[in-house]
Formats: sequence, C-alpha cells, structure tokens
Amino acid sequence: MRYAAALWRPGTGVLGSSQIAADRSVGDAVSADGRLLIGFSPDPYNANPGLDSVLIRVLQSEVDVLPSPHVDLPSAPGNLISSPDGSRLYVTLPDLNSIAVIE
Repeated sequence: MRYAAALWRPGTGVLGSSQIAADRSVGDAVSADGRLLIGFSPDPYNANPGLDSVLIRVLQSEVDVLPSPHVDLPSAPGNLISSPDGSRLYVTLPDLNSIAVIE
C-alpha cells in the first residue's frame, strides 16, 4: 500500500509530491518543522509498540523520503504531538499514565 504525499508552503503552493510506501506504519503526524512524517508501528498483539519515521525533502519538484530510525516504546502509544520547534516528539502512553519524549 502507498500513500500520496504533497509538500506545500502557504503563499507558494505545492513544492512537490510523491508516493510513500506504507508497509511499516501509517502516517499519524508530521513534525512541527514539516520534515518528519511519523507513524505508529503496526502491532496487532501489542508486543512491540513503537514509532517509525521518514525524513521528507524536496528534490526537483518531487518529495523524497528517507527512512529514519525506529523507536521502541514501553507501552502502546496514544497521541503524538510535536514540540513547536520540531526538536521533540511527545507520545502519550495511556497504559503507563505517562508521556514519552523523543528527541
């Protein structure tokens, strides 16, 4: 399965577009700086919860995606929020009543 992705800037419009493979995770959020697409790893048995990410960049009017590291989580994730400056991700872990911070 693949997802369509487009990168755009207000006032400029679409900078580029492409298809992103969705074999590892489904996109759930984009970092505040718009460069990192993050998705929860598919985990039907809740045995290995985690996040997968891809770095997004524009090359000659096409969106290029580079796989980024996988992050293991100690519990099934809930919500995912990027910090305003894009340097951290906050992930709620409802089963542990806590929040994971990923830098």
